Amino acid sequence: MEKNIEIRDLLVHLIQKTVPAEVFVGLVTAVGSETCTVSVDGAADLQNVRLRASVNGSGVGLFVLPKKDSYVVCAYLSGNMTEAVVLLYSEIDSLTYVVGEQSIALSADGVVFNGGENGGMIIYSELESRLKKIEMAFNDLVTKYNSHTHVTTCGAGAGSATATPLQNNSFEFADLSQLANEKVTH
Repeated sequence: MEKNIEIRDLLVHLIQKTVPAEVFVGLVTAVGSETCTVSVDGAADLQNVRLRASVNGSGVGLFVLPKKDSYVVCAYLSGNMTEAVVLLYSEIDSLTYVVGEQSIALSADGVVFNGGENGGMIIYSELESRLKKIEMAFNDLVTKYNSHTHVTTCGAGAGSATATPLQNNSFEFADLSQLANEKVTH
């Protein structure tokens, strides 16, 4: 039995020296738009390490951009030392996730949904507060207008006249539930 263990240990040692590990840790030394360069102790820098699994550049799925000088866990694709992909990240600069027509991008600058063309996300409580103030001011204006009388002192028909009341005497507080997209909250 001792002989089997000794042979096994020799084989493991031999394989480890001649066949590179499938998964390894390295330091990101350069970052491109689709690939990065990874420095692995005791080996030449690995160029063009993929940052996403797709090879057709479709832009669909998860795309993570690592920080320069951070550590990543990489793997060789099908044992091919010229084809490596990043699996895990110690630090990231940004990530983008695309599913169909929907996308979300996250970085230190903020979060962008679907390209960000609709501007900033509304802070619901601020909008509600401002709308209620406008409604109260409008209702106050309507009340004062409807109760205002003009006193006339000139001419034969001196007296007072009441203004024609506004048709819409008051506003109800807005139902803001239709303004909120419950699928996106913050």
